[in-house]
Amino acid sequence: MKKEYQRLVLLLSFIFSTLLHAQVPVINNYPQWSLRTLPSTLLDADAGIMLGVNYRWSDRFSASIEPTYIFFSPFDISEIGKIFTSGIKIRADFRFHLKREIMGMEGYLAPEFHYKNTQTKRLEQFGIGCQNGSCAYFQSAYYKELKREIGGIIKMGAFAPISRNGRWLLEFYSGLGVKHMKFRVTDIPTGGSFQFPPDRLFPEFLFAGDDQNSFYHPMLPGGIKLVLMLK
Repeated sequence: MKKEYQRLVLLLSFIFSTLLHAQVPVINNYPQWSLRTLPSTLLDADAGIMLGVNYRWSDRFSASIEPTYIFFSPFDISEIGKIFTSGIKIRADFRFHLKREIMGMEGYLAPEFHYKNTQTKRLEQFGIGCQNGSCAYFQSAYYKELKREIGGIIKMGAFAPISRNGRWLLEFYSGLGVKHMKFRVTDIPTGGSFQFPPDRLFPEFLFAGDDQNSFYHPMLPGGIKLVLMLK
């Protein structure tokens, strides 16, 4: 345990020292193309792999698109059966790069568009032929839950070079936004009804109305992306 703690302290010290003392300027010949990824997408509720691209045509403006291929859900685990999730998330932004540095790093402001479409296959217990709370029998069956999210974010971020040639960077970002979430279920057994309502991972915080299948929800994105400058 002591060795693991020492390794963690050394790693954090190295990262902090690299960011504070990095003297390599960001490549500033335009146009520029860069690839970016966000390793923490593997820990999202709808987890997957993100690989995006940014095109910067001047010292003040650039645009990004960052698709994520969703293929599993590490936290959304049913107590009575397996869950299979698939889908796609797309975020696209238009960036205004600041002339003034943020803690010695180049910064930017950006509006961002958010879209997500997932399909989750769940094993659930259904009551068949239920009337007045009594059911003829119960049946375990798979059903599909379809989720769609559309939203917008205002975010800010900054870059720190981590290689001597300035091609590898870390991008720190955070933001605030809101999204509309809509759920729909299909493939329910004929004459069946849920024994228990679907268990969903987000807090019960609705911006408008009391419809559990269609509502607005806040977003607080943030993280550290790994960026590779191509040109």
